[in-house]
Amino acid sequence: MRGNKSTAVGNASPFWIDSPELKDVIAGTVPGRTSPEEATCFINNIGLGIQFAAVGHAVYLQAKAKGLGKEIPTDWFLESVHP
Repeated sequence: MRGNKSTAVGNASPFWIDSPELKDVIAGTVPGRTSPEEATCFINNIGLGIQFAAVGHAVYLQAKAKGLGKEIPTDWFLESVHP
């Protein structure tokens, strides 16, 4: 399936119309799948990768709340020498 949600609604079965968006699942305002039999569909045709940042942030917050993982220095990700 190509296009965004508004394009896909016209081409898909009725379940698509009432399906939640990823941002709502991540925020916990709607439930995610409750069984492996439930279908998932993700359309990302603009290439921003925002969904990865959203999921990563949610995982980070849950891990931090549970005392899991280890923080690493921010400067590991900063560049001080420029060509």
